[in-house]
Order: sequence, then C-alpha cells, then structure tokens
Amino acid sequence: MWSSFSRIYELLPPKIQQWQSSPCVAEERNRRTLDKIRREQMEARQRLMELDMKHQDLDALIEKAKHVKIESENEQVS
Repeated sequence: MWSSFSRIYELLPPKIQQWQSSPCVAEERNRRTLDKIRREQMEARQRLMELDMKHQDLDALIEKAKHVKIESENEQVS
C-alpha cells in the first residue's frame, strides 16, 4: 500500500505541472470570445463617433439655415 502512495506522489507533481502549463479549452474559447467582443466594442465606438460628427454637422447646417434670409421672387426680379 505504501508503494502505491509513493508512486502517486512520484507521478502527481509532474502531472499537475503539465495540466497547469497546458491551456484549458474553455479558457481559450473565453479568450477568443472576449477578443471578439472587444473588437466589436471598438467598431461600435468608432461608428458612434462618426454618427456624432454627422449629427454635429447637421446641427451646424440647421443653425446656419435659420439665419439665412429668404428672398422672394419679387425681390429677385428687380
């Protein structure tokens, strides 16, 4: 019986090191999923920035249009 314990203690530490050094399949999947989510977040942030710039441009155009004086056809003919 003691020989089986000694054999277990002999084999166990290298096996534990081997298990710890090899990446877990679930961890690898989680890392890839997290990378994908981060990439999608960056793309969404970029798109939001683009939309915000367009919104600012439209606001500026609307503000400019509010101050434009409209000339009637009678004034143009004179």
